[in-house]
Amino acid sequence: SILIPSLGFREATSFLDVPAEVEIDIDLYVEGTKPEMDSPAYTAEGVVFVPGKTYTIIANGLATDGFAENPNGIPTSFDLFVYDDAKESHENAEESSIYVWHGATDAPAVDIYVREVGKVVEAAVYEDRTEYLNVPATEYILDITVAGSTDVLLSYTADLSSAGGQVVGVLASGFLDPSMDKDGAAFGLLAVFADGSTALLPT
Repeated sequence: SILIPSLGFREATSFLDVPAEVEIDIDLYVEGTKPEMDSPAYTAEGVVFVPGKTYTIIANGLATDGFAENPNGIPTSFDLFVYDDAKESHENAEESSIYVWHGATDAPAVDIYVREVGKVVEAAVYEDRTEYLNVPATEYILDITVAGSTDVLLSYTADLSSAGGQVVGVLASGFLDPSMDKDGAAFGLLAVFADGSTALLPT
């Protein structure tokens, strides 16, 4: 049966209940194909979820050739990235609990600074994810630099003032140079919330 219909780029779901302690296959189909007739575009076989754990699964990577190579030599083919320490909420209503995930295939290792706070992410490469960071629920400016440099590549505003008690994933996605990547989506930071809503952070 179809668990998640029509999930698009930079979209998410809320948390879902799935069977645990049994092997299941996760099949991804291109929208419009028919599972009873067509082969899946991607399959993860024999997945076993642990009872009581909460998972985040990030679908990321490139399904075809012709894109720029990763500057750190990391393979960029499409995959599912699974983490079993997900949080659905944060116990402190005055704070937000956030993690950052590097999913931009053509981006180098980066540092992320919070203005007037300091460096919060150091030398993150493609596929890296931080631990959860608990921060006051207020507005921040994030500066992204190439790792080891203080020259700012991009800056974003993250307004968490209404996200107290919430968990927010901040996912880097898209391409630093779309012209070398089939004119795909430009680099951006995507905020993902536990209810499945998403929003690109403004520059």
